[in-house]
Amino acid sequence: MLNRSKQLCAGLLLLALSYATAEATLMKYLEIEDLARLSTEIIHGQVLATKTYWDDSHTRILTAVRVQVSECFKGKSARGATITLVQLGGTLDGRTMDYSGRPTFRVGEDMIVFTRPNQHNELLVVGLKQGKLAIHNNEAQRELGGVTFIDADMNVGNSANRAQARKTVQM
Repeated sequence: MLNRSKQLCAGLLLLALSYATAEATLMKYLEIEDLARLSTEIIHGQVLATKTYWDDSHTRILTAVRVQVSECFKGKSARGATITLVQLGGTLDGRTMDYSGRPTFRVGEDMIVFTRPNQHNELLVVGLKQGKLAIHNNEAQRELGGVTFIDADMNVGNSANRAQARKTVQM
């Protein structure tokens, strides 16, 4: 009986570890300067609405995020204009398509977002979660849960990257 309990505990531990691993996304850490260089538009704005929809082939769920521009740090968007971000993932018709590293957006949220267009001229967030900074108390903060960083030497999650990830930008 004791042996069976040990096997059950070991199995549950393996299941928990595999779940934690499956939830992580490995990516190169991008400094704010990297995000700025890779972006065509850097917007300070407020989320007006989100809408999920199927792609044309009805195989992928996409989310459109409407953002009212408060300030444009890079690009051509005018103050008061509305831009639309498009990203893979969302929940629709009882189905959810998600992945670790996907930025999330809430109606009314104040944020800075680093964007560039895709081949269809839709604005995408650069660097997944790294390219969206939520603004709280005049500080823009990255929300990077569920992401593990690698450096140029393929070292995973080193302390320098974790320290960089916690940096905030004063508004």
